[in-house]
Amino acid sequence: TGVQTCALPISYAVSNTADIAFWTGNGIGQPLGMFTASNRGIPVSRDIVCGTTTAFTYTGLINAKYNQKVQYYPTSMWCFNKSGMSQLMKLVDSNNRPLLNFSTIPNQPDTLLGNTIMLSENIPGVFTTGQYVGIYGDLSYYIIADSLRMTMAVADQLYLEKDQTGFFIGAEIDGMPALAEAFTRLKLA
Repeated sequence: TGVQTCALPISYAVSNTADIAFWTGNGIGQPLGMFTASNRGIPVSRDIVCGTTTAFTYTGLINAKYNQKVQYYPTSMWCFNKSGMSQLMKLVDSNNRPLLNFSTIPNQPDTLLGNTIMLSENIPGVFTTGQYVGIYGDLSYYIIADSLRMTMAVADQLYLEKDQTGFFIGAEIDGMPALAEAFTRLKLA
């Protein structure tokens, strides 16, 4: 028989599953995600329309930033997926200057309206009417509880016909936004 390969590294599979839940989990048997409207986390009162039905607008992004209290500005960041970032790269202010400030210093992040930008493939990014497309907030107010215990079971006979080995990972991880006012969810009109 030949060498077996893993479709995804186990560390990626575990961290990506947690990342999906931290952004979009429904809070039932999984973390409560930041893009799940809930009075236990971030209610719809923290949503700001940040553009048209299909794109960001300069005014919408300004409204989102200034929906926050001043004390959160220094530690807040913008969170988008790559389609959101693509939209941002096309935006200009009223003087036709790019809104996005590209860093010229190695290992320094790009900024938007003075705050850094974080990207994740797991952030919603479908640019259609009424959809969430980003968040602006202080992520230190998203609390994660991790038991630090992880289990792994190896099933070397289960997939014998295909000459594959299965790995089953178990972990106890939870999370939720702990302070709604530290977040503003960006939504399309």
